[in-house]
Amino acid sequence: MTLDEICENARQLSTTHGWDQSDPAARMLHVMSEVGEVADAVRALQSAEEGDVETARAALGMEIFE
Repeated sequence: MTLDEICENARQLSTTHGWDQSDPAARMLHVMSEVGEVADAVRALQSAEEGDVETARAALGMEIFE
């Protein structure tokens, strides 16, 4: 995925959820919340037991791309 594609996906998500209509402070809080969710998924992947790595990797992918 290219940076342009990532930016376009972000614009589409923003429009779909109405985030482009909210004030900058609300948008920043939402971004911080999402980053926290990705960080939790990364931490879970790093501490996953051998048999749980694929599940943790899939969860991280879901946080990033959905």
